[in-house]
Amino acid sequence: MKPVEAIRAVREIMLGSLKYMVSWLYPKDRNLWVFGAWFGEKYSDNSKYLFEYVLKHHPAIDAVWITNNDQVFEYLSARGVRVLKRRTLRGFHTICRAGVVVMTASTRDLDWHLITTRSFNVQLWHGVGGNKKILYDTRQRQYPPLKKLVHRLVPFLRNELNYDLLIATSPLMQERFSGAFRLPRSRIPVLGYPRNDIFFAENLQQDHDVKTILYAPTHRGDGSGKTRLVIPSQEEFEALSALMERLKARFVFKFHFYDYGLIPDADYKHIEFLQPPPTDDPQQWLLATDLLIVDYSSIYFDYLLLDRPILFAPFDLEDYITNDRELYERYEDITPGPVARSWPEVMRQIEAIFQQADTYGEQRRRLRDQYWTYVDGESSKRVCNEILARTQGARDTGR
Repeated sequence: MKPVEAIRAVREIMLGSLKYMVSWLYPKDRNLWVFGAWFGEKYSDNSKYLFEYVLKHHPAIDAVWITNNDQVFEYLSARGVRVLKRRTLRGFHTICRAGVVVMTASTRDLDWHLITTRSFNVQLWHGVGGNKKILYDTRQRQYPPLKKLVHRLVPFLRNELNYDLLIATSPLMQERFSGAFRLPRSRIPVLGYPRNDIFFAENLQQDHDVKTILYAPTHRGDGSGKTRLVIPSQEEFEALSALMERLKARFVFKFHFYDYGLIPDADYKHIEFLQPPPTDDPQQWLLATDLLIVDYSSIYFDYLLLDRPILFAPFDLEDYITNDRELYERYEDITPGPVARSWPEVMRQIEAIFQQADTYGEQRRRLRDQYWTYVDGESSKRVCNEILARTQGARDTGR
């Protein structure tokens, strides 16, 4: 570590520990629930859907969204929804007082210095499946001895993954999360993901004349730019555009937000590049998608709930497993659809999918049943009721 980086680390540890102690001393209000998502920069994912459910069905709960993002703040303020900026006195005071803290990526969705063991901390998480390994199951969490010691001694680091409630989607994921987060299964009930309730709302099922193909590759190297490997060449872009014209379809690129900088500065007919605002809803895009193309992103496990065709494009499978993330299962065991290893093959498979009968339905449903216990649109209700039941118990026992 460079001297400047070491100074910054020490400063954060000292300031963060002071903030943690202040927050720990605050009296907690179990009726005050604070929500955040994606490091305070987005209004999306499971946190958003649970927040909306609480606003609609439990008006007696004091629900507050915490954000860093101006667009999110303005969007929710215009709706008359209670929202606060994190880096303000009111934001600080509200997080410190909150009896229930809800996140979808990490404690940094709000302020990891202020999330203490005296609040009831709910991790909704954002991924499911058998592909990319996460947290303590990855090489990235194999810390050297000194870093391990620091994480054990510094309170906000020690409690970073010490959640009171973590949501699983099936018994298989409950077991997997127990190891990855190092939490007992009693804290990981199978309840389903709130964000997928939208798939079962009849008035939101979308009909459209133009076929939509959504390509959603995952990031490589945590935003280092390695994802550039999966972008087509100019000739391949032109061939893809011509194919879309023949099929009367549109091809939509949806990069991970780490990789927005890789969006080409070029226009191609029938091809779109999403750089969505922080209030954009990926589940709405899935609803509008006729064919999903993925590599290792867990987004396709959500898409299984819609029972539509999936095309797999693991262009760099061997390199990804060796140098980026290992997988929980063999790739071929969790890919209910054709596999393409190059853009010419992707285009051939797209044409075949739209011209031939779908033969992967049974495989998709079998995989869905392994990873989704509930297929009913009631996950927000289950999660909310679970939080209420557990916090009532904590209140009764004087926690």
